[in-house]
Amino acid sequence: MTPLQTAAAALSATAAVGWLFFLFAGRTRGSVKRLAFRGTLVALCGGLLVIGRRTGALAQAGQAGRLVVLAVVGLLVLSYLYLVRFCPSCGRMHRNFKLLACARCGTPLPQHGLTNKPRRAAPQAPGTQARKRLLL
Repeated sequence: MTPLQTAAAALSATAAVGWLFFLFAGRTRGSVKRLAFRGTLVALCGGLLVIGRRTGALAQAGQAGRLVVLAVVGLLVLSYLYLVRFCPSCGRMHRNFKLLACARCGTPLPQHGLTNKPRRAAPQAPGTQARKRLLL
């Protein structure tokens, strides 16, 4: 590799790490980060398919093999979009479904990564509201 290629590779690696850090911990609205995350996932999967086609990895597979690879890539994209949630106010990335509120700002988190709807509260047993009122 020439020094110019080495410098370009180092610069692009630094930019990729910076982009991933922004997606993980950067502070911006959740909708902006969710859109950026979706674009990044689609671009990465498209790049993998293009590289597979250029190197001949997909050329050796038949039509059914190519469809299977395309289905797996689509399933991976959909699963990541579902699993990763962003806080609507501060934009922090959350991959833990047990959390009901953002660890950074306390805003309620959405149900999953494909929606903005906040998670519904767990149903309470009958009579607990009356008991709470009596205790207050």
